[in-house]
Amino acid sequence: MPTDEIILIIVTLAAVLYAGLIRPKLQKRKAIEETREWVFNKMGISDARTSKHDDTKNYLAGVQVITDIREYWGYPPKQHQIMEEIHPKSELRGDWDFAVHFHESSEQYLGSKIFNSLPKRFASIPGVDACSQEDREVYLIKTNTLDAEKLKEAIWQKYLEAAKEAFEK
Repeated sequence: MPTDEIILIIVTLAAVLYAGLIRPKLQKRKAIEETREWVFNKMGISDARTSKHDDTKNYLAGVQVITDIREYWGYPPKQHQIMEEIHPKSELRGDWDFAVHFHESSEQYLGSKIFNSLPKRFASIPGVDACSQEDREVYLIKTNTLDAEKLKEAIWQKYLEAAKEAFEK
């Protein structure tokens, strides 16, 4: 890998860390602008319009620092972003029929209050006999009538209802 590409990768990581982690209280646009200025200064780039580092500057100008999962996933969220997998009874211990796994950022996406309402929402699905939350992102489901695909679709619809509620706040 050429030296310029390595520098570009390191500088990009530094910019993302600086804007997203070190300076989280700044507004996003201000954080990005300050990050660019900081990176240019560290690289010895004095004028953003004229420099031998044009490729690096152009790349950094397009860097988007996403500090909010709602902004990153958008609305409505995509199912593949949120629902990770469903495990059948054969892979579980106990009397549960399915374990539904969600992305660990689902709580941040919905907000704690709405996220904590998910077990009741999932338990209200016709055909679901019981729902219990295990860990923060795993839901155990008991059902005698729903197969994995029907359950997945029903749970996804309940999640979308919760997401709509969260975004309408």
